[in-house]
Amino acid sequence: MRKLLEHALQRRWYAPNPSRFGALSLLRPAAWLTGVYSRRSRRRIVRANASQQPIVIVVGNLVAGGSGKTPAVLRIAEYLHLRGWRVGLICHAYRGPIADAQIVRRDSAVAQVGDEALLLAQQSGLPVASGSDRGQALRLICEQHPDLQVIIADDGLQHRPLVRHLELAVFGPRGAGNAQLLPAGPLREPLVHALQMDALLLNETRQTPIAHPTQFRLQVVASRLVPLRAFHSEQSDKLSIGEACSTLKQWAPGELIAIAGVGDPARFEKTLANLGLECKVTALGDHAYLDCAMIRSMPGKAIIMTAKDAVKLRDCDDARCWVLEVTAEFEPAFFRWLEQRLAALLPQ
Repeated sequence: MRKLLEHALQRRWYAPNPSRFGALSLLRPAAWLTGVYSRRSRRRIVRANASQQPIVIVVGNLVAGGSGKTPAVLRIAEYLHLRGWRVGLICHAYRGPIADAQIVRRDSAVAQVGDEALLLAQQSGLPVASGSDRGQALRLICEQHPDLQVIIADDGLQHRPLVRHLELAVFGPRGAGNAQLLPAGPLREPLVHALQMDALLLNETRQTPIAHPTQFRLQVVASRLVPLRAFHSEQSDKLSIGEACSTLKQWAPGELIAIAGVGDPARFEKTLANLGLECKVTALGDHAYLDCAMIRSMPGKAIIMTAKDAVKLRDCDDARCWVLEVTAEFEPAFFRWLEQRLAALLPQ
């Protein structure tokens, strides 16, 4: 029932005519409360000055649901690391236990650290800390890795305890939807707050949600398609993505299935279609629970999933499972701008 309600709301949020409220009018009082809370929270957020090190970059979104934020975080971290910056990452332990922050390792339990934190640790190879309090996670990673120059927070624009130097807001292909606050729309805080961000990152949006002087384009694209066993064993992928797709295309319609525990499963389905893999995606819900028993109960000759789902299945030996990994491609101007901003924030 909860999943059906969420899907019904999202259809309204991203309706073709966002100027009409319709049934969402009943939710406007709750949206007003969201606005009051978010405006107070935004006023209490603290911006760090150049003397406070390491530099903290928050990459988040104003919109609930998928926007391509985590692939963007991974690509930014990879770029800075390759350029010689000492980089760490922090993340919220979504649906993890309410406990102290902890350092995330490749073999950490997803139930303890959260799926996105584990994905960051596995795919970046960089220091990662996770916790329900991102401020505590920041302090922990600084204690454990005092040489870090840059720490990137995956999400946290609305998290008051997290002091930050730079704020980057990601908008996905669905933009800002009807531009209304939760639950009448998808916005976590008023759209006008985007003007306070240092830059907007636009992931295949049809149009800019709001006029901002600093905007950069990015695109999240498929990078690898590997068997689940190879994903967890760090084996090199001997098949190109085209060859992997050819292998999967042998299955008749209905024999190839896909699952997605992400915020925008339609985007995952579109990515598969662009690869020539026509299959209906079963939406599990963002951060949905998933285990080996659930996989074994699924029909089909082959099952494709996101990397965010695959990190939950380290002990799964189902040979039908494949993992689609994605990467974010930025326009070059973004990295030039970012390094200039970071250089200006270094102690003189």
